[in-house]
Amino acid sequence: MQLVRYNPQREMTRLERDLDKAFRGFWDLPVVFQDLSAVDMYTENEKLVVQVTLPGFTKEEIKLNASGDTLGITAEHAEKDEKDAKRAYLLRESSRSYQRQVTLPDGAKADEAEAEFTNGTLTVTMPLSKKLEGKELTIK
Repeated sequence: MQLVRYNPQREMTRLERDLDKAFRGFWDLPVVFQDLSAVDMYTENEKLVVQVTLPGFTKEEIKLNASGDTLGITAEHAEKDEKDAKRAYLLRESSRSYQRQVTLPDGAKADEAEAEFTNGTLTVTMPLSKKLEGKELTIK
């Protein structure tokens, strides 16, 4: 029988290899973050339109801040029940919040913006001072 000197590094390396094999399938899964609040920005009839989907919020819970070239959208929903007759709840809390900063293109007049909230969709409309058109560039 051959004597082999104990090497703790070898044992750690073997353990690491075995754990890598065991978790290989788990770590290779794609990570998907679901964002229910889609933001669309487009021009229509010389106006800039920003649409944000905010399900579960009311008009009173949404705050807008248009300054310079940025549109700030903040929404916060909180509900709190102290007692429920059907169940023995002592306290039930639920809260959601949303915060987004949208950079506005050149020519957007944020001080003349109008906002409307209908069926969970916030629509902010503001005039554009000039058309946003692309220009073909020549390469030198």
